[in-house]
Amino acid sequence: MDENELDRFRKAWKNEIQKCTKDKPDGSTPTSSSVSEYDRKDLSLLDRDKSMNEQFPSIGIANGLLEKWILDPQESQNGVLACISTGKRKIDQIERSQPPLKRKPESELLDQLLADLDEINEIPFFDLTVPREVAIHIFKHLSMFDLCQCAKVSAAWRHIAEDEWLWWKICVELGFETKHVTADKMNWKSLVREAVTSRNSLFHNWKNRIGKISCLEHYQGGILCAVDSFKRTVVAAYTSGDVKQWNIDSGDACTFKASNTSLVVDERVDQGTLNNFSTSVAIGNHHIIAGYEQGYVDIWKMDISSPIITYSGDHSIKHVSAAKSESIFASCWDRHVRVDYIDDTTLRNTYHSNLGEVVKQVKLVQRSSTSVFRSHCAIISTTSKVHLLIPGQDSSVLHELAASMLTCMDCSTSEMACGVTSYGLLNGCKMYVYCVSTGRLITTLRGHGSSCISVVDISRAPPHMIVTGSVDKTCCVHDLRCVKTVMQLRGHSRAISSVQMDDWKVVSGAEDGIVCIHDQRMSSKLWEYHNSHPVRYLNFDKEVLLSGHVPTSKEPLVDEQDCVMHKRYRGVIQMYDFSASRETLGIPSICMSKYDEPQGYNYNIKLTVPYD
Repeated sequence: MDENELDRFRKAWKNEIQKCTKDKPDGSTPTSSSVSEYDRKDLSLLDRDKSMNEQFPSIGIANGLLEKWILDPQESQNGVLACISTGKRKIDQIERSQPPLKRKPESELLDQLLADLDEINEIPFFDLTVPREVAIHIFKHLSMFDLCQCAKVSAAWRHIAEDEWLWWKICVELGFETKHVTADKMNWKSLVREAVTSRNSLFHNWKNRIGKISCLEHYQGGILCAVDSFKRTVVAAYTSGDVKQWNIDSGDACTFKASNTSLVVDERVDQGTLNNFSTSVAIGNHHIIAGYEQGYVDIWKMDISSPIITYSGDHSIKHVSAAKSESIFASCWDRHVRVDYIDDTTLRNTYHSNLGEVVKQVKLVQRSSTSVFRSHCAIISTTSKVHLLIPGQDSSVLHELAASMLTCMDCSTSEMACGVTSYGLLNGCKMYVYCVSTGRLITTLRGHGSSCISVVDISRAPPHMIVTGSVDKTCCVHDLRCVKTVMQLRGHSRAISSVQMDDWKVVSGAEDGIVCIHDQRMSSKLWEYHNSHPVRYLNFDKEVLLSGHVPTSKEPLVDEQDCVMHKRYRGVIQMYDFSASRETLGIPSICMSKYDEPQGYNYNIKLTVPYD
């Protein structure tokens, strides 16, 4: 309702009330005969109240203040103050000294009522007033800090600055809430305060290496072959054919068995067999897919330990991929690519394509489509080309460059980046970025000189940013908006094998087994940790850092009598949990002392350097 309509409503209301008062006869007073039974009861109550006023003057004073508030303010105040000062006057003396009642007109009472309503529904802005809805519309453009500052202005401003909808909006903008609406919870300001405190604590723990480190291992599985994760679930494939799954939150773990674990004679050597170990593993929303050296592909549902779908190719499976939102899977071997759509436990659609070149990697990218099977397209990298494959259609070429070799590839929902090493006149290493929907070349990036680009990450990087790693032992951060390398980070002794970045840090892993955490603002290394095996997988979120250290050799020379392979051959998945509490409750203070603290003498241990 706008201001004009509100004024018209008020005028109509006044006219209606005045019309009702004019219809009454003037000077009409109730006679004794017209007094009803209820009126007689009211008169008896008045007589009783008068006797109480005579007996207790204080009660009479209170009743007088309550009943005669419409008297002239100065006269009423003088009479009450005089009665309070003496403490002896009765309420009947006050009534005799007061003039006759001066009642206010009904029009003035109506104006006072409307003013009170305005005071309740309007928020004062210095010298003007606005409706509450308008005030909320103004305050919604403020940041969290500005909203807290406005709450200090006055009580009215604080009342509007602490509105539940405003703080729910801030909670959503900061990424702390995505499921609930304003009415689902109460006290959104406290929820935002707790979330911001937790975020700052995580930031401090990341920078100072404060967290709980643990290892995810499957002792009976043999050697670690491949690792993948989605949300809070981690899967790993081993040389025994087993696929192990861990839930980070609950700590639960389960093992999925392969459909075929038989040995196959290896024709490449005179004597020897070929184990059916896993070459690649991927996890989706409800399913897990794994490819094996013998050419088998198994797909499990997470609540069923045995495979629900199994098929085989002509050669060893190079790579498998799983969509995160739908049950769509892709696998590649030799020159072939296969895309499958599964409905719960039933295979619904299958598309197979022969590209005519040896396939190295396949990625599934979400796209807009009315068909669920075509809601994802496959981006395939070969030795020198990058193909775009939509199920049911012929493949198209996104990238092709003569006298060049493709070294790495990654893609997001809208962009694809590939590292290329050229020979001859075009000698050098470059990074090409393409638009997935149009196939147009967006830009070309440099930064590693003539060194081969070994890894690239664009799917998990912030918008308009790309991070790459090279065999020159450096990481480069590229900005697509200005088309240049904004940062170069060092800290490894061998080629970079895995990278990931967010808005303030870069995490890199290399063939030397070292994982480095870099600060983008300072362009320096914060800290690192080491493992004897190369880093083949790297993933982190706000709370957890995962690194998969996969051994290069899958057939080490070990004693056949050993039931469990030694740790130096197995490989390991290391997990840093920065949200875990590191409180040292119950530990004696001497156990927490540093080596250079002289307070050790207080415990009568007589050591100059406790840990020497």
